[in-house]
Amino acid sequence: MNNILRFTITGKPIGQARARKGAYGNWYNPQSNLKNIIQKQIRDQLPHGFKMILSTVPIIIDFRFYFKPLKSQKIVSAGDPYIKKPDGDNIEKLFTDSMEKIVFSNDNHIYSSTWKKIYSDKEQTEIEVRW
Repeated sequence: MNNILRFTITGKPIGQARARKGAYGNWYNPQSNLKNIIQKQIRDQLPHGFKMILSTVPIIIDFRFYFKPLKSQKIVSAGDPYIKKPDGDNIEKLFTDSMEKIVFSNDNHIYSSTWKKIYSDKEQTEIEVRW
């Protein structure tokens, strides 16, 4: 596994929302604008000439989700575990879905992933993709 991509996505990490049924019975994704923002940041950080990872290649992804402490949390330090909502697996899903058709064709060839939720002075997500 020599190939590595690293991305830093700015903004507070949030979980994947469920599809919603509209007033006229149509289904829609309430986070389509957010996914577009994430996808733009991913595209902007891809190396020049990058070709999507082949669907036959296994992928490992590591996520680090960084959250600012609330002002009422005076004891929390940068690097401490963040053990509140949103759930890490829901955040991970938003980012893996956003990487589809850009970094890889489908998230079904991710064979291993890890994530950590951490307090920080800056809200962002760091992603490392290895294959």
